Amino acid sequence: MTDGSIAKTTIRVAAALLRDAAGRFLVGRRPAGKSCAGRWEFVGGKLEPGETAPEALARECREELGAEVEADGFAERVVHACPAGRAA
Repeated sequence: MTDGSIAKTTIRVAAALLRDAAGRFLVGRRPAGKSCAGRWEFVGGKLEPGETAPEALARECREELGAEVEADGFAERVVHACPAGRAA
């Protein structure tokens, strides 16, 4: 774009905040070779077409952890603008 504006694309994602009885959260590190490699992240990912956030979380936990989970609530909605080339 020549007017200095940035094209906006919305990517819907969901993240699970998994906490144990001691109050510790489960987080992982992004693998080498992926965008933002080495940074910490919660379990989660992009919603597939027609998928709800709870469905996406259940799928991601199955894929990433081999665990069956059920969403227990909604924590917060965040809108974040990623700098160009930094989309995960």
